[in-house]
Parts: sequence; C-alpha cells; structure tokens
Amino acid sequence: MQRLHQLLFVVSLVALSWLAMMAVHELGHVLGALVTGGSVERVVLHPLTISQTDVSPNPHPAFVVWLGPLFGCLLPLMLSTIVPRRFVVVRNIGRFFAVFASSRTALTFRSAR
Repeated sequence: MQRLHQLLFVVSLVALSWLAMMAVHELGHVLGALVTGGSVERVVLHPLTISQTDVSPNPHPAFVVWLGPLFGCLLPLMLSTIVPRRFVVVRNIGRFFAVFASSRTALTFRSAR
C-alpha cells in the first residue's frame, strides 16, 4: 500500500507541476504583453492542451514571446532558493518544479531556432 501512495504522490506532483509550469510560462507572456502596451485577448490553460496566450495588438512580439520562457525558468529558480533550509521536503519539491519548468524552457528555446 505504501508504494501505491508514493506512486500516487509522484503522479500528482508531475500533473500539478505541468499545470503550474504552464501558468508561470503564460504569466511571463501576459506580463510581457502588458509591459509593452499590448492587450491580452485570451489565455488558454488546460491540462490536455498546450498553453497559449493571444495578444492583440502586440507592439513587441519578440519581447512577449521570449518573456514567457525566461519568466517560466527564472521565477521557479528564484522561489526555490528562498525556501528556508529546514523545510527540506518543500525545498526539494520546489527544486523539482524549477527543473521541470526549465526543461520546458529548454524545449521552447530549441524549437525557436
């Protein structure tokens, strides 16, 4: 029974990390759009699709595009460093999420070339 609980925890953590990673990534796009004077038309966050942010007008599309992966990578890394050392489990989960989010960022950068 203990193995089942561990497996359920890992599967839940991966699913939650996927949704949180998409939300942080899209938050970067939204912030990029707002900073450059763009207007966010729609944000799609669904567990079975790839997240998407529609901006119109988009005065600086390159900035908006790149802020998503950069914010999606840097925010989890910064948050994982501010958790106190005594919260070992929380720090490890935060680090897992930071690596998880960074891997999506690496895939985004690779596909942008």
